[in-house]
Amino acid sequence: MTLPWASLVCLLVGALVVIAFATPLTKQPWVLTGLAMAAAVASAFFSAHLDGSRMVVVHAVAIFLLIALLLMPRLELHVDQQRPEAVALLLLAGVGTIVLATGGDLLQLVIGMETLSLSSVLLVAMGWGQAPAEAAFKYFVLAAVSLAALVYGLGLIYFSTGSVAFPDLSRGAPNLVLLAGVVLMTAGFIFELALVPLHWGALDAYTAAAPGAAGAVMALSKLGAILAIVRLAPLGGSSFLFVVGMVGLLTAVWATIAALSQREIRRLLAYSAIAHAGFLAMAAGSGDAGRPAAIFYVVVYGATAMLVFASLAGLGPEPISFAELPARLGVQRSLALCFGLMSLAGIPPLPGFWAKLALFGPTWRALGPVPTIIGIAAAVAAAVYYLAPIPDLWNGLKLPSRRAAGNAGVVLAALTVLLLTVVPGYLWSVLGA
Repeated sequence: MTLPWASLVCLLVGALVVIAFATPLTKQPWVLTGLAMAAAVASAFFSAHLDGSRMVVVHAVAIFLLIALLLMPRLELHVDQQRPEAVALLLLAGVGTIVLATGGDLLQLVIGMETLSLSSVLLVAMGWGQAPAEAAFKYFVLAAVSLAALVYGLGLIYFSTGSVAFPDLSRGAPNLVLLAGVVLMTAGFIFELALVPLHWGALDAYTAAAPGAAGAVMALSKLGAILAIVRLAPLGGSSFLFVVGMVGLLTAVWATIAALSQREIRRLLAYSAIAHAGFLAMAAGSGDAGRPAAIFYVVVYGATAMLVFASLAGLGPEPISFAELPARLGVQRSLALCFGLMSLAGIPPLPGFWAKLALFGPTWRALGPVPTIIGIAAAVAAAVYYLAPIPDLWNGLKLPSRRAAGNAGVVLAALTVLLLTVVPGYLWSVLGA
């Protein structure tokens, strides 16, 4: 697999142009957004000729970036003049995601991981108030630990094979040194995916960051990390794949139980992100059969996560209880949040239902009936906390309608989720499943 260089160059040039003209662009937020959006659209255009999974990755990154960029003029920054820097960091996070997901060797994956992690840390830290800075520091410390695991694991693989390329196991099972390297590198990517017990930094970051940035960080990090894991974990053998799947199951169950007690919307969505990371790891632990299911699931989840966080954009860093949501959101955003929550809950025929349906087939065959049934029970239980805010949001539809700035990002996210509702089979066929 080779990197989509044309798409990467588009995003890099976009970031450089934004930084070069940061001072005048500070006073023209929509020009700033337009330039960055042009870079994202160009990256998608130059990936149209790629094979299935790489094209899906680049197009998904472009869509996530477009939604987040439309929310940038309303992003709650501690220093408002840093808006161009935030846009540039968002484009660099897209670069890191593509490199992490499509890198041709293990060193490229490490570079992509760190580009994504550092960009995400800075985006979180730039939010208004003290909570984002504290959350970003925790995230940075854990990212540094994960980098150590990645580099040490890469060193062990290089020592064993004499190369940083993906090892060729056609000649036999991996030796202990190679297996240790694969385990350490997978652990580094598990941090980015936010699986238990490496989820704490991501949990705080998702809660404290400005919603427009939190949605992008969440969607991009899971897209990049799961693609890296589904490529790397099979090198550890079937037993290691089973371990990855069981860690995913533990994560999904733990996060579901924790989310059931939440009554603040951002904290609920943060635990939701951890639970979905667990389901993704279950797909990754299912081997080759789980790969298309994992990609399909992460694209659907990323689009829906962007929708729910776009609905909350511009509301400030304070906690928001379910009862407060209608008055703070208005009619349009309340409807959008309802739509997103029902998709995350897996209500048919919304795309979240098709994603879970695609997931549990491979897990049944690879991990066995008992883990799959437990996972299905966790997915069903998750509907309880996803639907908990719906009555308050529904009652809020009786309030007078008001227009809120930043609705363009909400509309694009809603259209993306709607498209995945109407034609989920097209994405599934592109992945070659």
